[in-house]
Formats: sequence, C-alpha cells, structure tokens
Amino acid sequence: MKRTLITALCFGGGLAPALGQLAFTEAMSAASTSLGAAVVPQMADFWELTNFGTNDIDLTGYKWNDNSGGLVGADDFPFRGLTIATGESILFVQNDPLLPITEQDVRDWWGPCLPSSTRVVFYYGNGFGQGGDGIRLWAAGETDPANVVDRVDFGQARRGRTFTYNPQTGIFGRFSVEGVDGACKAATRDDVGSPGTTTGWVALDIFTQPASVTTCAGVDVTFSVKAGGLPPPKFRWFFNTNEIPGETDSRYTVVNPQATNAGEYWVEVSNGFETRLSEVATLTVSSDPTPPSLYESMGDALALTNETARFSVPVCAFPPPTFQWQTNGVDLPGATNRTLALPNVQLSMSGTVYCVQIQNPLGSTSVCARLTVTPKPDLAIMEVHPAPSTNFAFNADWFELWNYSTFSVNLLGYRWASGNNMPPSLEEPRVVTESAILQPGQCAIFVERLTREQFVQWWGAERLPPGLIVLTYLSEGLDGDGDDLYFWSPGATNPLDYITSIAWAGAANGVSKFFLTNFFDAVDYDSVLGERGAFQAEQSDDIGSPGYLKNPPPRFVRVSRDGTNTSLRWRAVVGHTYVLKWKHRLTDPVWTTLLARTATDWVEEATDSTGAGQRFYRLEVLP
Repeated sequence: MKRTLITALCFGGGLAPALGQLAFTEAMSAASTSLGAAVVPQMADFWELTNFGTNDIDLTGYKWNDNSGGLVGADDFPFRGLTIATGESILFVQNDPLLPITEQDVRDWWGPCLPSSTRVVFYYGNGFGQGGDGIRLWAAGETDPANVVDRVDFGQARRGRTFTYNPQTGIFGRFSVEGVDGACKAATRDDVGSPGTTTGWVALDIFTQPASVTTCAGVDVTFSVKAGGLPPPKFRWFFNTNEIPGETDSRYTVVNPQATNAGEYWVEVSNGFETRLSEVATLTVSSDPTPPSLYESMGDALALTNETARFSVPVCAFPPPTFQWQTNGVDLPGATNRTLALPNVQLSMSGTVYCVQIQNPLGSTSVCARLTVTPKPDLAIMEVHPAPSTNFAFNADWFELWNYSTFSVNLLGYRWASGNNMPPSLEEPRVVTESAILQPGQCAIFVERLTREQFVQWWGAERLPPGLIVLTYLSEGLDGDGDDLYFWSPGATNPLDYITSIAWAGAANGVSKFFLTNFFDAVDYDSVLGERGAFQAEQSDDIGSPGYLKNPPPRFVRVSRDGTNTSLRWRAVVGHTYVLKWKHRLTDPVWTTLLARTATDWVEEATDSTGAGQRFYRLEVLP
C-alpha cells in the first residue's frame, strides 16, 4: 500500500524555512602536514554552512557544537551579528588565541580554491576528533537538544581531505577528491577540498521503504527507512493515523508488541523544502493461543574477554511465556527475561552451557546454548577494492582482513559496516554467518555478491595464493568516492569499540588501495603492478594483491609429463627473472640450468624436452 506523495516547495516561507534552508556542506578534521616532500605546520579545522533557501537568515543567537557537547555549552560566538545570504556558503574556521591565524592565512592556504566572495568566520576551541566527530546546529532560543537545524556525523579522517556530501544522495561523509565536484588542491599544503563551493541542493528521496512484518506477541520489531536529500531529511513516525510522539529517527522499534500494536506504520520524511510519505508497513501480531515454540535456533554466544555476552531466545507463545535461565541445572537469580546478559566475561567461562526454561499455561520447552570467550585478536584491514573495473561480469567490491594474532580466530559472528559517519553504526551491521578460521598470518577476502568460485575465476586460481578464504556478503558495497570500514567482535555493544577500522579517499577504477597501518593517519596507496604482491586479474584489467602483502616467492602451480616432455607452470612476478633448474636425484651435488627467463605474465610456462627419466626441478628468482 502506498500513501499519497506530498511535495511542498517551501522557499521563502512556511514550514519553518530556516530549518530547511541551512545545511552543513563540508568539514575538515585533520588538515595536512605536508607540501610534497616538505613538512609544514598543520592548518585549522573548519566547517562550512550553506543557505540553500531564497531568504536571508539572521544567525544571531544560533549555537553549534560537535557530536559530544550537546546544547548545553554550545557556542553562539561565531553567529553574533551574522546573516547568511540566500545561496551563500560561509567558512567557519577554528582559531587559537595563543597562535592566531588571519583570514589572509586561510586564503593563502587555499589560494584559488577558495572563492574571493566566500566569507571566513573564526571560532575558538571545539576542535574535531580525527578519529571521527560531528556537528550540530541549533536555532536561536532552542531548548530541546534533539531539535537541531542540521546535524552531520563523519568518521575517521583522511589527513588532508575534507568531508563533503554526495551530490546524488545528499548524504554527508564522503571524502573530497581533487577534480571531482569542485574539489581542488590547496596552494600551500597537500589538502584537498572545495571550501566555498557546493554542488547545490539535492532532491529529497526515499531509498528504502519500511517493510511489513508478521511476528508473535512479545518479539520486538523494528521498522526502518533510508532517505536522502540536501538539506537532509527529518522523520516523523505514524501508527495508523496518529503520530508517535518523539519518534524522529530513521528507525522505530515496537517493543514487546501485542495485539493492540498491530496495524499500519509509516513515516513522514521532510527537509523544509519537500515532504514525502513512505509506503505503509503492516505489523501483524499473532495472538492465537499457543504453547512456547522456537521459530529459529538459539545461537551460541561469542564474546571477547571483558565484553558482555548475550543470549536471546527466539520463542513464540501466547499467553506471553515466563523465562528462567540456568547453568549446570541451577537457576540464575533474576535471569527471567527473554535475553540473558553476562557482563565482563572471562576465558574461564568459555565452554559454559546456558539453558532457559520457557513456559506458559499451554505448555513448556527448554533450549541450551554455549558461551565461547576468546582473547581480543589483532586483526587489520589492509586492502580495499571499492571501484572494480567493469570489463568483466564477475567484478565486485572487496576488502582484505589479516590476522596478526598469535592464535587462530574464528570470524563467525564478527560484524562490520561501512559508511562515513561517527559514531559508526551497529544498528544494521553485516554479520559473518559461517565458520571461517584465520590462522596467524592468514587473511580472508570479503567480497560483494560473488561466490568463492567466481572470485577465483576473476583473479585466477594460479595467481591467487592456495587456500585463500573468500567470504560473500550480499548487502551494498564500498564507496569508491571514499568510505570507512569498521570491524567489530560478536559481543561489542559500543560502536566505538571496534577491532579495526580504516578510511580511504577516492579510488581509481580497477585499482585497489592498500594500507601500511590501520590507523586514521594511515595513507592509502594505489596498488602498482609487481609491487607489494599486486598483479593483474586473469579475467579483467583490475590491479590488486588479494591474499598477498608482498610479492610471493616462486611457486610451481602445475607440472605434467607427456612422454619425454615435461611441462612446468609457475607463479611469477612480471619483470622478475627466473632460473629453472633440474637434477636426476636430490642427492646429486649440482643443479643443471634449463633456462633463465624474465617473466612477461603472472603465470609462466616452460617445457623441458632434454630427456626422460626421473627429474627434480627448482626455481630461483634473481635479485
């Protein structure tokens, strides 16, 4: 069912126009410290506010803060006596009274990149966190911290790159890329951004509609919507014909639903210029009398030391059932909810079995699951391929995760998410749903949509390392214009408590990016053929090093004999010279050279026609 679409263009009046006209359009949270090979002092954080409306706005009394400061203590200083004109973008630059900078310093910094008409306004204190931050803006006289004019969040900084918005979706958090959407390189530093320049407003749109759900009484249900546009959308949820007070997020959870909660749910999405109504999602709640029954298996709980492990029993029953959790046949005091939380778990608890007794007047059942606790592993994302070439049917985004721990790690239950926001979201992470054990020094490839067989066909079985672990995910991929990746343990509840994360700026089509460290200050490098294990895919012109951190040593991939002729194939690195040798017996003192060849492909082949009988072969690569 679809509700009537309403579009209200509110330029110059109605629907609190200031709330819709103003939007954050750029932010710098980690300016560059270099100009080519030279080290230079780091310049300031800044953010940009744009008025997309048709009326000027007096900003006196407005306040702003970062993502942790809140309305209390928010700063009104830069807005005093300031009016932002229609269509204007103002640059708000952090200053330090002890080491002050001037407007001319800012203009010298960006040179021709900063339009001469762009106003520069200074503020003091309140710098951005390089590991991720956000900006909030409140109108004059506002007392409700949730009622913001605009808010944006952005993730790990890429030193020298500003954050801006996607001109197709309006979603904030992409990295600026030189030459794209008005971004250019600063004059006195290696910073890239588009201060004072935007790509304009973005039409409001709903990308993902809320979906109808059928559930049994007592099982929480969450409706969600994904929308974009600039100025950014705001949300109001409705149940049947009534607005749900206070529900202004893109997600709404019906807690402990009963028959009275069944009905139609929908959301109004608006940004002051336009309003759109989502499709209707129907919640059906079964209240037929039924004894407790599991609608899916209760999974084991996986957690790292000192985390909180959780079990949740997927049971349907009406009347609502009671719960009693046990271990070793003994009731756990107070453990009478559908979910059992075990805080601060330790290695000594690993292997413990927890059971829950479930009953209502119509019957009872029980189910058990095991707790597994492991040390915190040392995992690192070392390569991403967010912009694969389009000249092969099996191409897809992928990233590479390495295990630097001294112990094996089973990735089952680990979660990850991409997206330039801070804090990163644990609301809808991708979850590893199959057992995948990484030994120390081993990696896994996470690839969008493709099976392992398709990925191997793409890159070449003889070019990839043997036994490479490839895991498939089916959700949306990585952003070639710049993105973040966060990787969490199964038991993490704080989105900032991630195992590893990485950020990158724009990626060239068909070329993967690799990292030497997995910190926000890490530089992403384009893969280069023959360096750090990079090679060309067998079925496309993609360049990357899936499964490698350095060029691999010589490795025979096939040896076969036909009469007196022996065919040999080996994994090579283009441009390296290989010497193929043989001997009859391993105890013979000398190896005989068959040939020396400089590789012109990533797999080389040769034929030995010098004689029959037993032979041993070896490959050497010249320095």
